[in-house]
Amino acid sequence: MHKNIIFVIGLTGVGKSSTLEVLLHNNSQFLLLPNRRKLTDDIIIPHIQKMRGEELQKVGDRAKRFEMTAAYREIFPDGMAHVVAVYLQQREFSTASTLVFDNLRGVNEVRGAIEKFPETTRFVMLDAPEEVRLQRLLGRQDEFDQVTLENIMQHDAAVDGVSAQELAKAKKIIHSEKQNYDAQKTAAFLKENLSRKRLCYVDTSNHNITQVNEIIQEWLQCT
Repeated sequence: MHKNIIFVIGLTGVGKSSTLEVLLHNNSQFLLLPNRRKLTDDIIIPHIQKMRGEELQKVGDRAKRFEMTAAYREIFPDGMAHVVAVYLQQREFSTASTLVFDNLRGVNEVRGAIEKFPETTRFVMLDAPEEVRLQRLLGRQDEFDQVTLENIMQHDAAVDGVSAQELAKAKKIIHSEKQNYDAQKTAAFLKENLSRKRLCYVDTSNHNITQVNEIIQEWLQCT
């Protein structure tokens, strides 16, 4: 198993894409692995289709994909952590490379990664409150307070300059992820089970993108 791996953890709107773009630019030895969707297409869906005796074909329907990934988790509770392990077993990488995977979600996946991968494996969790994530998804510069967030999420309050369709899409993402993944429990599990050397936790609501990357770079240099 490759020894230099960094798993990124975080829900939509915490700033993963922006952070990774800078991180990969500043660290030439970093190699970004295929994302969750790609590995779902290449490993999860074919596995379930073979198991069911179905024809191997691409699945675009969102509900069908969700059902098949749920079936995969029933077999392998650690979900994407197991998928990444399968992917790496099928390939060879330069030992000088640091492999980066975006991203793991939920306690089961991070627990699986901790158990399956070497102790040299590191984890970066980016976090942010719901109101900040919603603000970013809507492309807003002004901040939502808790009352505003509740009015938007629970009472369908309108947001100036944002169409009803855009707002509905952003709310659906926030709600869906909240139903399926508990960021607070994931953060607590990581902090309880990993040392500072292996875990870098950043609340991105308190830092801009430059500061976030400075924190991660400093942590990388210390590990």
